Amino acid sequence: MLPPASGARRAELVLEGARLIGLQVGQERLPVVPKSVTGFIERTRRHRGSIEISGWAAEIGRGRLPREILIFSDGRLVYSGMTAISELRIVERYGNPAIELCGFRFEIPEDLVPHLETKGLHAVAISSSEQASELGYFHRLE
Repeated sequence: MLPPASGARRAELVLEGARLIGLQVGQERLPVVPKSVTGFIERTRRHRGSIEISGWAAEIGRGRLPREILIFSDGRLVYSGMTAISELRIVERYGNPAIELCGFRFEIPEDLVPHLETKGLHAVAISSSEQASELGYFHRLE
């Protein structure tokens, strides 16, 4: 998990209006395939000068975890990370123990998401087969 400020990753959303149609990662353009990864940002809250973002993501049909989750604010990549937290409720819901570690919790410096309350976030998961899916987002900042 590297914050993009380190220069380790370049990624850009490709939008048509407000709809995500692609993800440009370096020289490669990944296709958007809805539901290739299923998941949600379920909670956003202020926490010690950061914004804590938590939720879950999994490749339900394939029984796999996504390769990476990218968080964008104002169209700019502000964080990239992976799932690593046990989510037994999701295992029970979908009946697949292979996706147990589908939870995530990221802390992003608050100054990287200055318009969170008005513009929200884009969270994009990259599947094990290099497809991009936008995660659902319940916008409520605690």
